[in-house]
Amino acid sequence: MKCNNCVSNQQAAQDVGCKIEHFEPCSQLFEHPEGYFIPQELTGSLHAQIELRISGIEPGAPYSLKKICGKDYWKSLSELERRIAPICVNFLIGYEELPLELERISVKNGYMYRVN
Repeated sequence: MKCNNCVSNQQAAQDVGCKIEHFEPCSQLFEHPEGYFIPQELTGSLHAQIELRISGIEPGAPYSLKKICGKDYWKSLSELERRIAPICVNFLIGYEELPLELERISVKNGYMYRVN
């Protein structure tokens, strides 16, 4: 990414594990309330996938993002996207865009969510 707007956008993307060349210019990033940036395209894609599958998820039970999104979708993501996905989903939850709650962080499965 060659950001002409500011160096802090590049640094913020690096801070969440991003390799700069994977991102478009800063206009393609959401600013997270904690001061770092997340990719709009991935956030939108996760939002759409979760909305598509959420009706088949049992409310109250803990699920990993892989389980919520489905194996095929999850496999279509790069390793970097899978690492950033919880940050994107937590961003959406914070803005009440998804009827999910962070259940816990599991050593084996990472972030676990439940449907409200």
